[in-house]
Amino acid sequence: MKPVELRQGIRFGRLIVRAGVVLTLLTGGVWTLGRAADTPPHQSAKEADAALKQIMEKRNAVRGVTTRGQSVTDAPLFKVLPRKPLLTKYPCTSCHDNSFIDARVRVLKEEHGDLVFEHGGGRYWCYDVCHNGRDMDNLVSLRRRPIDYDKPYLLCGQCHFEKQKDWSFGGHGRRAGAFPAPRDAPLTHEQLRVKEREKIAAWNGERVLLACPACHNPHSPAIKPFPPSPPPQVRTGLKRSDTPAEVHLHIWDRGVAREGRKP
Repeated sequence: MKPVELRQGIRFGRLIVRAGVVLTLLTGGVWTLGRAADTPPHQSAKEADAALKQIMEKRNAVRGVTTRGQSVTDAPLFKVLPRKPLLTKYPCTSCHDNSFIDARVRVLKEEHGDLVFEHGGGRYWCYDVCHNGRDMDNLVSLRRRPIDYDKPYLLCGQCHFEKQKDWSFGGHGRRAGAFPAPRDAPLTHEQLRVKEREKIAAWNGERVLLACPACHNPHSPAIKPFPPSPPPQVRTGLKRSDTPAEVHLHIWDRGVAREGRKP
């Protein structure tokens, strides 16, 4: 090959390499710009909450209401008896350091070995819905927002919204009544003695409600059997009759009784 031809070949090769580099840069830049255009901007938790609130305010949605057409936001003002003073193991960070998380589903044998986890019938576990291993001194919502331990009804109401509505209007749950001091209130219904049950339903004074865990164990929420309240006191000068009470038959049993047949 002649020197002139060799030099021309080298120049042509260099031109091809340069064209390839330029083409790569151009196509890569276009791909990067396209990808950037398709990627939504970052939205903080505060911005997301504000956007959701704005959307809900503009919606003309059918709301779950009472027979009077009232929703939860229309409920009378109330306070809730704080729960933190009743929790002997709070704050949780006295043991948890918000860094080590053991999210395995297992029987707890060391700490919290007394817990019987039945809530949800096996559909979820501790860190799935209620607790955040990175923020153990707060509960966590389904949208991963912190919920104060003094406001557990905000957590429960995400699923049990009908009960939360009844609770906010006074149709479900109990008022603090004679237990205005948190330390004096029973932690669970098992600790509520029979003679104190009438106190817990007192209606006088400020409207202070007991939170959901006052009656429902968060990990095993079904109400367990408990002794019935005693009968009312007989007025002075009267006594209880030993005569059996009159039997009132259902209307569909009266004809059978007249004919002498057993219902």
